[in-house]
Amino acid sequence: RSITAGWTTLSGYVRGTLLISIFVSFFIGVGAIALGLPIAGTLIAITFFCGFIPILGAFISGLIVFLIALAGGGVDSALIMLAVLLVVHGAESIWIAPMTYRKTVALNPIATLAAVTAGAALMGIVGAIIAVPIVAFFWVVLNELRTEWAAEDGAAAASG
Repeated sequence: RSITAGWTTLSGYVRGTLLISIFVSFFIGVGAIALGLPIAGTLIAITFFCGFIPILGAFISGLIVFLIALAGGGVDSALIMLAVLLVVHGAESIWIAPMTYRKTVALNPIATLAAVTAGAALMGIVGAIIAVPIVAFFWVVLNELRTEWAAEDGAAAASG
């Protein structure tokens, strides 16, 4: 039962990350298309895939989009795109991600940040990507085991 709960949490994390990446890449794409930026489709894809890199992905994709806006549309387009990036990523980090992960992962945001930091320190960018799902999986498995053990202890105390 605990492994099943862990798998549910792990798949919830992937679904949550997918939904967040779709949200961010959609609105960044709308901004890029509205500004007439070159390679808007590529910028949407980069933004989508960078969404799977915790914390750093937003900075990486945002920098790429900003530089393309600067090169392709000038300073005005770059500043408008910067405003779009700040609004979209602000909304994502303040409302969308916490609501999504609260429902799909049930992992404290501080635990998430600690996992990303530890994963990055131990294994670099790959560690940062895989740390949160691993911690979420083991957190749920341990909670399920603890609940199961408490129920067994309660049953043993009631019968003994």
